[in-house]
Amino acid sequence: MSRALLIFVLMVANAHAAAKWGCDLSFLAKLEHNGAVFSRDGVERDALSIFRAAGFGTLRLRLWHTPGELWHGLDSTVTLAQRGKQLGFEILLDIHYSDSWADPGQQTKPLAWQSLSFAQLEDSVYAYSNYVTRRFRDEDVLPQAVQIGNEIGGGMLWNDGRVGGAYDTPQQWQNFAALLNAGIAGVRDSLPESHWPAIVIHHQEGGNNGACRWFFDHLVELNVDFDVIGVSFYPWWHGDLDDLSQNLNDLASRYNKDVQVVETAYPWTTGWCDNTGNIVGDQTPLLPAYPATPFGQAFFLADLFERVEQVANSRGAAVMLWEPEWISSPTFGSPWENLALFDCNGASQPVFGIFPGLAPEELTIVRAGDFIHLRWREDANAFYRIYSGQTLLATTPESFYSIPLNTLSDSVYFFEVRAATTP
Repeated sequence: MSRALLIFVLMVANAHAAAKWGCDLSFLAKLEHNGAVFSRDGVERDALSIFRAAGFGTLRLRLWHTPGELWHGLDSTVTLAQRGKQLGFEILLDIHYSDSWADPGQQTKPLAWQSLSFAQLEDSVYAYSNYVTRRFRDEDVLPQAVQIGNEIGGGMLWNDGRVGGAYDTPQQWQNFAALLNAGIAGVRDSLPESHWPAIVIHHQEGGNNGACRWFFDHLVELNVDFDVIGVSFYPWWHGDLDDLSQNLNDLASRYNKDVQVVETAYPWTTGWCDNTGNIVGDQTPLLPAYPATPFGQAFFLADLFERVEQVANSRGAAVMLWEPEWISSPTFGSPWENLALFDCNGASQPVFGIFPGLAPEELTIVRAGDFIHLRWREDANAFYRIYSGQTLLATTPESFYSIPLNTLSDSVYFFEVRAATTP
């Protein structure tokens, strides 16, 4: 008598959160060029693959106008975005509108724009934003989100678009808003509305509600049309997790927008892996509950993510780690290696155990003799769990699993293969 078996196999990750993990890996190509090597569970792997397999869904990439090196310009950023897209990453493009770093201490105009009138500068911001977006579109790596400026709580393109302090005047705010709107219009005008990326505005003080309210109140009053509020949160500068939670909840409610932590990190040691001075060290005021150890790093990031998940009305959208791959390489030192997610030898830290894992890919199902064989593509996940309905059948480090036919009755079966980080 023939047997009637209907088998459905689902490949799913081991967690389903409203908020998502992301990572800014803008230094990756430079690190690889300088000999950096990464591994997970003892196997050398491409860093992009490690983060993707861990369940990271967004790749944030910074773009400089005319950098003085091979990296962070338009060509290299498009290339890294293409690598990310091939692995399934969504792209958040972080346009600095500068030839180098744009941050709270410096928002320097590109050299090509230094002598422009304000009207010409506004036009250049529009044209450049439009050109960049069309380039990404034409290369088939259209970003899902575009950040207009980086850590711009004090404005951008100084001093024309500078705000705060001596520049806290109505005219300066109008200039700043005009530059933001020029960038936003440039992005959107390159595409049909159905394909518009989300527009992210990024403030650097994730734990300072007063500063964020002051900033975003001005933007709303001046009709800056954006979609997402992004903040940085480094606790040694920006307060504790309660400060972050209070601020994110207030911003989400006050402006009716999703909120994201678009930059964060935490140390696994205060020691050094090279001779490059570190930004975070023995004298840095860390949070007492989270020592600078591998597990302290893991617990901090897990708790931070939980705070973002708990933002009211599911408005907490993402947590993005800033340069978690920036280890010390043979010819490129790092002031950030003790905040990376890898040790001094490029081996993954315990923190990878907190991430959800990506659904395995390229499933094949074969009946051979008295067995049903499930196979999937090996990736950087450490383990896989096989379920029948809600019943756990097995946990395996292998990329295959066999089920004896004599254990299956005539029925419909739903098997799940889930990524896992522990046996």
